[in-house]
Amino acid sequence: MVETKSEQRVEIPRNREYRIEAGEHHRYRTRVVRGLAEVKGAEMVNDKWYVFTNTKTSLFSFTGCEIEVDGECELAYIGERAAYPKIYDIFSKIRPGENVLVLGDGRSTLALTLCNYFVRDHKTVLFTETDTSRGNVFPGTISTSRINTISFGNFKLNTPFCLYYGSREIENTELYELQLRVLAEKNKELLQDKTVSGSVLLGPFTDFGMLDKMVELFGVTRIVVSKNERLYSRIRQRGLEVEVDFVQNSGYVEENKVSRSIKRYFEGEELVEVNNNMALKNVYTPSKIVLGKSGAFTAVKIGEEFVAPDTALPLGATRKVGVVGVEEVELVENAVLAISEAKERDDVATSPVVGFLVCLDESSGKMLSVQPKLPKLSFLIQGTLRYF
Repeated sequence: MVETKSEQRVEIPRNREYRIEAGEHHRYRTRVVRGLAEVKGAEMVNDKWYVFTNTKTSLFSFTGCEIEVDGECELAYIGERAAYPKIYDIFSKIRPGENVLVLGDGRSTLALTLCNYFVRDHKTVLFTETDTSRGNVFPGTISTSRINTISFGNFKLNTPFCLYYGSREIENTELYELQLRVLAEKNKELLQDKTVSGSVLLGPFTDFGMLDKMVELFGVTRIVVSKNERLYSRIRQRGLEVEVDFVQNSGYVEENKVSRSIKRYFEGEELVEVNNNMALKNVYTPSKIVLGKSGAFTAVKIGEEFVAPDTALPLGATRKVGVVGVEEVELVENAVLAISEAKERDDVATSPVVGFLVCLDESSGKMLSVQPKLPKLSFLIQGTLRYF
């Protein structure tokens, strides 16, 4: 069902939110005409139209406000309760230098809202993503970056320190833990900067063993669980020496799709004003380049490899070698590749990456690239991610 509204006015009561679900072909506009409202912690400018398309989101008001709406959407309504007061209460309790780990459903939206509250309070915060499935920086990566500007729809990142795990699923735990340790050291280094007020970590929950490692490595002092009350209760029962908070389900959050995240990387996405309309727009066009046959780049993969069964092993058994080993591979069409800073092959697993490519044609080495020229580096990491 499509709802069509023609410049109607809606009253958002105090501490409530107006939830919007707009499809890919919808164009739904809202503007604040009285009072104050925000989206994921980012304040809306009064009397400017904000355009929503292909999104599930909400407008919240601490004080109550009146908005004007126009256009088509799947659904729009006033929610009975909102999580923002609880999120802001958690933010107000965060001490300088504290490391906050966000888990559960809707964790990306919660983490973004916390980061925006830091920026609105004139503070710089680290956003550290250890969840390879989210793609706030890029799918299949773990990363950390300073946040010092308001992000309206997605995280606006400044030169993130990024490691390419190569898959959305964490199956090679040895590689994942190795990269976590590298990321944790970088996180600690950045926190030495006195202008950085703390760190918001976005994490997956795989098991309690991995959770314990993450708490230890990053010096986590507070865990915030979004929506998953069972996980919240289980963490509390473990008696960890950290504060544990819970945020109730509060309606819609942005859906995280791999293809959309990769498209955002190559085409950019910024809040742009055109004729008093604020909308997220693609801001540049990617290039198509050919690697050539000079051998400047070597495509490699990191991970588990298997060899023929050892005669000393039981019939049919296999022996693992090099769970973080690196080996040369052939290019695969539609594969996503990361440009590694590593100088030596042995350093590929623990070295940051500086950008990403998509293989358009494996035989010619034709690639989709943000820049028309690539940096003079040696290794391209090919994982399991594909972009069609």
